[in-house]
Amino acid sequence: MRNYIKLKIILILLFFLFSSHSATSKETTKNILYVGGSGEGNFTSISDALMEAKDGYTIFVYKGIYKENIIISKRIRLVGEEKETTVIDGRKEGNVIHVTANGVSIERFTIRNSSYVLEEKEPEDKQGAKVPSEGITKVNKTTILERNLTTAGILVEANHVNISDCIIEDCQLSIVLRKAENCSVENCKINAKKLPKTIGLGIYGSKAVRILNCNISFCSIGLDAMWIDFLEISRNNLFSNLYAGISLQISSNCTVHHNTIYGSKTGAGVRGECKNVLFYDNNFIGNEISAVDYCNATWDNGVVGNYWDDYNGTDANGDGIGDEPYVIPGLMIARDYHPLMKKVNLTSPISITISYPEEGSTVFGVIKVKGYATCKEGIKEVSVRIDNGSWIRANGTSEWSVEIDVSKYDQGKHTLEVRAISNDNKFASTKIDFWIKKKSTPSPSLIICILAILFITLLLRKKKR
Repeated sequence: MRNYIKLKIILILLFFLFSSHSATSKETTKNILYVGGSGEGNFTSISDALMEAKDGYTIFVYKGIYKENIIISKRIRLVGEEKETTVIDGRKEGNVIHVTANGVSIERFTIRNSSYVLEEKEPEDKQGAKVPSEGITKVNKTTILERNLTTAGILVEANHVNISDCIIEDCQLSIVLRKAENCSVENCKINAKKLPKTIGLGIYGSKAVRILNCNISFCSIGLDAMWIDFLEISRNNLFSNLYAGISLQISSNCTVHHNTIYGSKTGAGVRGECKNVLFYDNNFIGNEISAVDYCNATWDNGVVGNYWDDYNGTDANGDGIGDEPYVIPGLMIARDYHPLMKKVNLTSPISITISYPEEGSTVFGVIKVKGYATCKEGIKEVSVRIDNGSWIRANGTSEWSVEIDVSKYDQGKHTLEVRAISNDNKFASTKIDFWIKKKSTPSPSLIICILAILFITLLLRKKKR
């Protein structure tokens, strides 16, 4: 009888050991933290959740107003419930969000009220042309210019960072990328609300940056870039920015296409020894000066140029291309040799469908991501990436697929993005959210516990006999 009681106690202890192992296992696989809302254990501030988070975590923030200043020093996804009602308010105290870790993604927020401290300067560039004075400092004898970066809605000093579907307002510098590589800003709305000395999107000392599908308005300078190598500015609307819609200085390998630049003193300005800068398929409308060029940029791609609302040339053969070049003022007297007679249609002609995985589905192991892409001109390339990782080229074009081993990624919620490029070099992308679940492998301690329970059970049965 005593032996039976002892064995029973051992079984109970083993049960608790097994339960403890299960709880520990559950905790280590959890990689989504929640802020706000009514869930038990949810954090009340984003900063507290960031303290708890580890690399690879997702922090999901329910709608509400969060008055805090955030430093992101871990590789995480910060996702708002919806961008209009999930607000991070910096209370005019420094940067609202400061990103210092690589591989960060920020999605679906309203960011507002960074602090406001720009000095007023009145420099000239080395060609003697006046330059807007908002927060600019001369730094050497040739008067190369540097923005006096102080505080921003989002300041990024890291690589592989993606900012998407956000609203930035009431910030002196809305989004700043400084010494950043392989970063993108997509589908964002930036509005400085006519505050003086403001920059909508500033990119400095960076490499391989893409600005896509953004609306930037009511800033002193809409998009300001200096010391950049490889920059793409595409499908953006820049309107009612006081001094300039786009300003490029001392940069190389920049492509600006399929944008509308409206209602500025200067639509686009290129200065300071820029190299390999290309503008095409842009609309320049309602600017006092459509563009200035001190670097001999290229203003057409050899087939099409840009639409200029002050172009007075003719189109004798009706091919939609002006017969006389459009002259861009500046030191080099640059020309658009293929000016467009009609506005560029900025609606994406490419349709992308992801057939697998489905939105919100759960997958594990090796999966085949697949779908369709269509375009009147035809598709020449489809690529896929998870979160903000490297692009993986898919097999096929109109019907495409690619195998991905998702077990290499952390368990939890992820974003799948598919990008298609047409034969005439237009592109579009689409995204879905999905979940990754890892197959659980029993640990050695768990196997030992199960074997011990089986052994003791058999021993008890034998004793009863």
